[in-house]
Amino acid sequence: MNYDQDYLPDLFTGTYLNDLLEAQRTKEFVLTNGSISLQTFQDAKNPQWVISFGGGIPKLRVKPAIGAVLRQAFGPDSKNWIGKRIALSVEPIEWEDHETREMKSGFAIRVRAVADEEPASQPPPSFNSLDDDIPFGRRD
Repeated sequence: MNYDQDYLPDLFTGTYLNDLLEAQRTKEFVLTNGSISLQTFQDAKNPQWVISFGGGIPKLRVKPAIGAVLRQAFGPDSKNWIGKRIALSVEPIEWEDHETREMKSGFAIRVRAVADEEPASQPPPSFNSLDDDIPFGRRD
């Protein structure tokens, strides 16, 4: 998998997650929730929860649809979400741009709770060592 450094987001985006899933030829990644913190975003009125997974894995912004799944599965207290496993997948979506009135398409991140006894469907990719096909060697 080859990614420009600018394409390695700090937060998961639908497009980035979709590309990772396609590269790994899987439908979802099962990850364990690490720390949870509040973060302010320009496009949100109030701070939102952000889940960190560690190991160089991008963080997950907990938007309302994701938060509803996590609250239903693990309860309303976010400290109880730490250490729980979730599966991340994507779903294609279309929407109308409010400014240009153009139809756009992309990917929404979907989350499901994973039971402790459920095996991981696919090991997550190594986010710390993305392969690069550019050969660096001596020129003779």
